[in-house]
Amino acid sequence: MTNEQKKKFEKRLEVLRDRLHGLASIPLKKMNTHVHSILVDLEREINVEVEYLEKKIKERKEWLFNFKEGGWNSVYAITREEAIKLADEEYAEDRAIGCLIPDHKTFRVSTPKDYQNLLSLFY
Repeated sequence: MTNEQKKKFEKRLEVLRDRLHGLASIPLKKMNTHVHSILVDLEREINVEVEYLEKKIKERKEWLFNFKEGGWNSVYAITREEAIKLADEEYAEDRAIGCLIPDHKTFRVSTPKDYQNLLSLFY
């Protein structure tokens, strides 16, 4: 996920929460059973999407990256930009002397296959 995607998710959450608030303010006495049933289903669907987006926004992933001189490592972050920032901070002293420079083009979410391939470099 990028920072831009995260902002879109947060905006969508805001819209969904506003809709839920609007649904909650409709007086039950003024609707028939069919309309009430539709609104309950709509509320349920919105709640499912809200839960999904809240989880997605908070989900930290392992981001793998390579160093420009060779080798690799990983950091845990929510977005790619955050992962790059964390790696740059972690290796700031090494960068100053020209070694262990994270290659920003190589940041990717870890997959089991990619991780195993990287571990195989140690054998």
